[in-house]
Amino acid sequence: MILDDLAYRRCKAIKDMLDGPLFNSAIEEVKDNIRDDIMNSKPEQSELRESLYSESKALERVLGRLAVYAGNYTMMTEGQRHG
Repeated sequence: MILDDLAYRRCKAIKDMLDGPLFNSAIEEVKDNIRDDIMNSKPEQSELRESLYSESKALERVLGRLAVYAGNYTMMTEGQRHG
């Protein structure tokens, strides 16, 4: 896999961010807030719950895509050690 310097630096920055306790703490807080908002919604607020559920799924999708970048960095650095 050949990536230019910008892509390499981007992947490294994302890996560093995902490995950081502050980022993970913030993500957990966001997830908790979404969950709490769903649990505290009134029965008639189904649209709000659906919106919050979509927000939760979007967050998971973004985190999944970021994990791919972090994985790319790991593969690149392992390739450099073995290549």
